[in-house]
Amino acid sequence: VEMLSIEAIQAYNIFQEWFEKGIYPPLEFLKSYPLGKTVWQNMNYFLSHFGTTTKTVMLSLSKRIAELVIEYSGEAIKNILIFMIKFVFMIIAMFFLFKDGAKWGHRIIEIIPLEKGQIDILRSKFHQMIYAVLYGILLTCLAQGTLAGIGYAVSGINSPVLLGAATAIFSIVPIIGTTIIWVPVVGYLFLSGNTGHAIALGLWCLLVVGTIDNMIRPIFISGQSRTPLFITIVGVFGGLSSFGFIGIILGPLILVICSTLFEFYIEYGQTQDSPLLNK
Repeated sequence: VEMLSIEAIQAYNIFQEWFEKGIYPPLEFLKSYPLGKTVWQNMNYFLSHFGTTTKTVMLSLSKRIAELVIEYSGEAIKNILIFMIKFVFMIIAMFFLFKDGAKWGHRIIEIIPLEKGQIDILRSKFHQMIYAVLYGILLTCLAQGTLAGIGYAVSGINSPVLLGAATAIFSIVPIIGTTIIWVPVVGYLFLSGNTGHAIALGLWCLLVVGTIDNMIRPIFISGQSRTPLFITIVGVFGGLSSFGFIGIILGPLILVICSTLFEFYIEYGQTQDSPLLNK
């Protein structure tokens, strides 16, 4: 984030210099292609009705973006620190869960009003979902890191493997995730004059790297846990919305438990000799 703020300040100064000189390299790059030139001319014609030009609008927009990055970088640092604190607490909780989880599990099983066969089914689905979620997170990280690394390599960035690995690691962070790595890289390309590569890498990371997790994770979890895809999607995104990062695990677990209990009720719960009623 500190690197991003520094580059945003540098970008702001560059935008200001462009504005004073009346130049804007990204527009010049766009105008170098026939289609881009046509789009630029049409935009100029449209904006002329409002007493402005494409160049003026783009310069103002660029300056505003730089100002927003500088303004909210402190808030981003605070959110990252909050996430790190929550992440540490989650690791501590997982330590005690692995340490005493079996003992707690046996005690919980003793008080569940279900037959042994049903408990075995519930436990099996619970384990399947946990492994599916964990492997889904790992697979998503690898996919995003690999795709980002390919983008870095094609754009001519040094150490694309290292940056790809860093992108994979930070992809675990909700919301901002991979942007912690690729936004500064795009900014570096842009400031170094590689406008075409900066635009291409930015679009690649925004449209592919930044969205692939929303497809891979639910599909993989659904397939491995043998849970309907719709339930998995609701579990993942509902869990994230309600519980934050840990919701990626809790959301699908809660839904698979509820759906399994509902299946038990459909099978046994409507009869008087139901194990659910006689336990």
